[in-house]
Amino acid sequence: MNIGVAKGMDVERVLIWPTERMERFLDRGDELSGKACCDLYVAVTRARASVAFAVKKPDDVGLPVWRPG
Repeated sequence: MNIGVAKGMDVERVLIWPTERMERFLDRGDELSGKACCDLYVAVTRARASVAFAVKKPDDVGLPVWRPG
């Protein structure tokens, strides 16, 4: 489901496949403004329990990385 469809929903867990702009924000702290900022806010605030980001290079993002096993 996309972010626009999820607006107003409440779910237990959220997996976000970020846009390139969102990924640069997560990775380097680049400014995120306008629609991209609003979309990220909506995506993150849908979750009651947890949020995860699916990124191409997890070691390049300054967030904790979960690996199975």
